Amino acid sequence: MSALDRPDPASQECRSAVAEGADYEVFEGTARISDLLTIYRRRRAHVDAGGLEHGGFDHALAALEACEDDETRLGQVSDLVAQRHYQLFISADADGVVACLWVLSNANH
Repeated sequence: MSALDRPDPASQECRSAVAEGADYEVFEGTARISDLLTIYRRRRAHVDAGGLEHGGFDHALAALEACEDDETRLGQVSDLVAQRHYQLFISADADGVVACLWVLSNANH
């Protein structure tokens, strides 16, 4: 998954998880970036309020705001070892990763 060769820590950690065998999926279709910004700003507030461990939200939101495209694909990586759910924002042509963030998938950890 060379598309995750990005300098931000969330992308690097996600790339390592995929290299170590984490499951990943890219979903069909695209979503409007403006809608995703609204959704993920709210999710950021939700995970902060709930005290959930997470990473990459600030960088991901900034990357989406700076993206010149109107739409993006979504993907996910499930890292069962680190108990993290990575959310990928992939260019509409599926040529590269626009942004990546993660949330601890097991709140009991």
